[in-house]
Formats: sequence, C-alpha cells, structure tokens
Amino acid sequence: KLGASDAPPSALAELRAAQGSGAVRFRVAALPSEGKLLRGALCAAGASTLVYPTRGLVYARFDASASSHADASAFAAQLAAVASAAQRAGGTWRVEAAPAALRSGQEVLGARDETLALQRALKRAYDPRGILNPGRGFGEA
Repeated sequence: KLGASDAPPSALAELRAAQGSGAVRFRVAALPSEGKLLRGALCAAGASTLVYPTRGLVYARFDASASSHADASAFAAQLAAVASAAQRAGGTWRVEAAPAALRSGQEVLGARDETLALQRALKRAYDPRGILNPGRGFGEA
C-alpha cells in the first residue's frame, strides 16, 4: 500500500468543501516522473498543490472570485501557466472548478489535439441539447 490508508466515502466531499467555493482548480496529469516539475511550475504561478505522485496527478488551486475584470485576467494567466506546465511535462490538463463567469468562452478541457473532433461528436451524441456541463464545450463557447 505504500503507506496509504483507506479513506471514508466522505473524504473527497470534505476536501472539496475545504477548498472553497471561489477557488479555481485544475487537474494536471503526466508521467509520475514529471510530478516535481509540474508542482514547481504551478507553485511558481501562485497555486497551492496536491500531488499524487504514483498516479502522476497534480491538483492546483488558485483563489478567485467571479466578479471583476482583474479576476478574468488572473484566470487567463492561471490557464496559461497550467497549460504551459502541462505541455512542458508532456501531460494533459483540465479545469476542475471555476466560477462560470471566469470559464465562459475559455478552453477548459485542455489543449486541442487530434481527438477534438471525436470529443465534440461524442458530446453532441450524448448531450444533444447541451445541458450537461454548460460552459465545457470542447472549444465551443
């Protein structure tokens, strides 16, 4: 188990509650060997991080509120920092949580790649009215 222990079913909900409702959270995945690089880049950008080294996952949290233009600029900078760190590590990223006003019109599911057309087709097939995850449209704002 590598020092791991079982957690109660409520552990994830408690963690999310502790992270706060105004927070912007990203999930970055890469090879486990890139975790230190990712964490360093994200911390340098002002994020607090939670790292799962054996899974190659790094969660980054930035404080934000949903109202001002300055917050929209900060969110764009955070997005750019996360995307850059993920690219340098050969990984992927996505926005886990952000106020709707900030993520509107932004790419929140990572870099566009050769699978984008497939992702859009699947979204249209399973969500033809676009009611699931509004604001997360695979590059379609």
